[in-house]
Parts: sequence; structure tokens; C-alpha cells
Amino acid sequence: MRGISSRADCYDRFADVYDRHWTQTSRCFTSAVALILLPRLPGSARVLDLCCGTGVLLADLAAGGIEVVGLDGSRPMLEYARRRLPGATLVQADARCFGFTSVFDGVACMFDSLNHMLTVEELKAAFACVRASMAPGGWFLFDLNTETAYLEHWNDCERIIDADMRITTLLTYRQRRRLGVFSVTIEHLVGGLVSTTEEIRLTQRCYSQDEILDALAMSALVLVDVLSFDGGALVSSSLPGAERLFYLCRKAA
Repeated sequence: MRGISSRADCYDRFADVYDRHWTQTSRCFTSAVALILLPRLPGSARVLDLCCGTGVLLADLAAGGIEVVGLDGSRPMLEYARRRLPGATLVQADARCFGFTSVFDGVACMFDSLNHMLTVEELKAAFACVRASMAPGGWFLFDLNTETAYLEHWNDCERIIDADMRITTLLTYRQRRRLGVFSVTIEHLVGGLVSTTEEIRLTQRCYSQDEILDALAMSALVLVDVLSFDGGALVSSSLPGAERLFYLCRKAA
């Protein structure tokens, strides 16, 4: 994996399309945070939404009375988050290199955001930053796509047609390298005709369980539980064919 690295601003040109068409999918993760993370936090908890994107989870948590801070590497994504939650504390920073001083009772990183860390070293760096930002006894919840998800769903093409653009997405999974590539072609329309075309490519890495556990151990985060969803219910990670796993971790008190 040497020489491969994700960019903190890789979603800049995708922000508008993401906010239009992936908002409802983002909202699905509110229930996971509400069920797994929030019951473990004190009543006056502060929560960091790491890789907050356009602020869907951020706004949902704030609506529930949680004090929240959003962090993302993409300024355009944060601009949408600002519109969704005016007055919110939003920070533009790289998930692999950010700093707060032991201020958060909980950190959530949702929607396979950490799959965008393309090396184990990047994943460890993100975990280390999370740990440094949490108060003693703080909780950290993140999710990752499993290889089942990449094998079953990352071999697909979809077209979305808006009044002002046509969007074509192509998902491919390179199993030998354990890389998922999400390619997007955006054709901007004027009077029904294509005026400009953009090509965007977003890459994810499929991590093995051993790599994840090693990265957590190196970052001194204690793994408390691993869960998945099935039919809207939380179940054990032993469920065969789980496509997404939620990892609940804690910083030692």
C-alpha cells in the first residue's frame, strides 16, 4: 500500500451531489449512534462528529440536545453543514491529523468514513487523534464496510438525472488490493445540453479484522463491542455475511 494516500479534501467537488442524493442514507446512522453511543454518555456530554460531511448526523444530535462539534476535511461539505446547523462549531481538518485536548465524552465516525483511510498507518493516526481528543473514560463509535459489502455491492453502475446535471456512478472492488473505487461522472446541463463534465474518483480500503484490532491496540483504545444491523436491529458481529460493522471503543478512565 505504499504510495497510496487519501486526500482530506477529496469530497470537495462531490459536495453538492452528495448533499442532494446521499442525505437520507446519512440519516440512517443517527439510529446507530442513538442506540449504541448516546446511552453511555453523561447528560452534559460533548460529542465530536468526525468526518461530519454535510452535517446530517450533526444536526440530528443537536436536535436531541447534545453539544456537538463537527470536523471534516472538505470545506464545501462543511458549508452545507453550516446551512443545516447555523451556529455550529465546525472545524476543517484532516481526520489523520487533528487536535483537541481531552474535551469530548464521545466521538462518532459514521458512514464508512474510516474506510477512506487507505493504509493501516493512516487508520492508526486517526485512532490516535481520536484518543487524544477524548476525556478519560470517553467512548468512540465507528463503522466500517466489510468485504461482504464490497463483493456484493461494489460492482454496480447507477445513473441519476437532475434538471441541471446527469450523474453516473460506478463502483468497482479490486479484491487483490482490497480497494473499492467509487467513480462519479457529473455532466452539467444548460438548456438540456451538456456544458461541462467532471470526473471524480473516491477510494476506500477494506480492512481485515486483524488490521483493525492492531490499529486500535497501537492507539491504546479498548474495544468493548462489535455489532451489526440486521432488519433494523442490533445483532452480534457473528452474523454471517454482515456488510457493515460498528465498533464501540473506550479510552481508559
